[in-house]
Amino acid sequence: MFNKILAVDDSDIVLNLHQLTFRRLPDVELLTARNGIEAMKKVKENEDIELILLDINMPLMDGITFLESLRGESSAIARIPVIMITTEGEEESVVNALKKGANAYIKKPFRQKELFELLDALEKKLQGSAS
Repeated sequence: MFNKILAVDDSDIVLNLHQLTFRRLPDVELLTARNGIEAMKKVKENEDIELILLDINMPLMDGITFLESLRGESSAIARIPVIMITTEGEEESVVNALKKGANAYIKKPFRQKELFELLDALEKKLQGSAS
């Protein structure tokens, strides 16, 4: 499991759900941000973040713009895996995000089990590509 995760979403409900989800896992530290600007600051302050859960639609800096900025970095933070979190009807945005370097996506509303299955699959994929 990823040990340090950044959840980026402008919805208090979604951020609270993430906190409830990961609170049960003692080895996971969850950081939160409400937009891409806050998220970039957190990533630069916490270069040990291992995964980003990223909403697409947010004020100030949306998820796609954040993803482009992240992937454009010259340090190790450019390689942090990103799971895009989308709402129904954003298929074009999802395709765009995957082209820009997102590793996976999940649609809102999602179940905890669905998220954990995606995290497991992503972790296995990343371990396979590292060997």
